[in-house]
Amino acid sequence: MQKNKILIEHIKNCKQQLKQLSSHAGILEHKGNLGIAREGFINNFLKDNLAEYINYNDGEIFDSEGKRSGQIDIVLHPISSPKLNIHKTTNLFPIETVLAVIEVKSFLDKNQINKILESCREVKSLKNINKQYKNSLWNLPYIIFAYDGNKKETILNNIDKYINKSDSIINLIHLPDIIYILDQNFCLVKCRNYYEIGQTVTSCYKEVFIDTEPLLGVFKYLLKLTEEWYAKPEKNTMPIDDYIKNEVNTFEDW
Repeated sequence: MQKNKILIEHIKNCKQQLKQLSSHAGILEHKGNLGIAREGFINNFLKDNLAEYINYNDGEIFDSEGKRSGQIDIVLHPISSPKLNIHKTTNLFPIETVLAVIEVKSFLDKNQINKILESCREVKSLKNINKQYKNSLWNLPYIIFAYDGNKKETILNNIDKYINKSDSIINLIHLPDIIYILDQNFCLVKCRNYYEIGQTVTSCYKEVFIDTEPLLGVFKYLLKLTEEWYAKPEKNTMPIDDYIKNEVNTFEDW
């Protein structure tokens, strides 16, 4: 095997393993248990192949203004970062300490897309004090990982229809950063300059690793996020004074 093929072959093998595990989990009749199992498979894939200084938990994300996301399937955060533990594995995470979020779906169709877009808007509307983005929106990376779903063109068309509804408050800024569907074998990544290159959903995304292994798109994206954090960990620290700034004893001299 050529050296430059080792990573590709490994990721392909991981994808086949995810398929087999997902198929085996299909014997579960309860949809909640099935979802938990499939989230666990993704968790294990990430833990086994990315840096060990990252944790992967479910929970909610909150900001210094008291806003919060809904329940998130997988929250990526450094092991050195704080969290508010409610009970056992139930946690709340300050947005500044979160590297990315992943929503796991068994089948991505129109109904699931609509729910995900609302969830993504909630996440991307949270205020990250450490990272300010264009148009005063704070952009936390949001990834969709689906085991199966509609074809690429149908997914993009459904997104376009939803954000262009007359009562929609979702726009291009609120769209997910990655859409990956394992059985359909494609990975769409939102372009960094999406806001300048066009005003359509299709122009926002590019398909990556078409001829090798699309799962590499997810892996590369998360690898870059974890490496960027490791290089400048101060960017993902909790600015605690901003969370308690209205209290009398802020201990400004600390």
